[in-house]
Amino acid sequence: MRKIKFRGLTENGVWVSGYLVRKPYTNFSIIDKDGIEHENINVNTIAQFISTDKTGLEIYEGDSVIYECDGIKYKSTIMLQPRTWAKSVDLDNVKKKDEEFLSRLCVLTH
Repeated sequence: MRKIKFRGLTENGVWVSGYLVRKPYTNFSIIDKDGIEHENINVNTIAQFISTDKTGLEIYEGDSVIYECDGIKYKSTIMLQPRTWAKSVDLDNVKKKDEEFLSRLCVLTH
């Protein structure tokens, strides 16, 4: 099962990752692994964790990756797609296959 976490840019220009929080009538915050709450995350920079690339770097929604297939290199942007049409599909299996693809073939390009 995939980790559920997010990253975003603080108003000081620092990237943080962890749990996404939105309190009533406030901006978004991210609570990092040390329990520190980073407030006022730029909403346009918030992205959900997807997987890791073959070097172990974390991949988030919106990241660009390069992968090779049959000797040809491709560049792609990672997007979360709702799979509402796939009610009969084993979604856990689909997610597992996506994660295997990313961790085996892709390299993050930031």
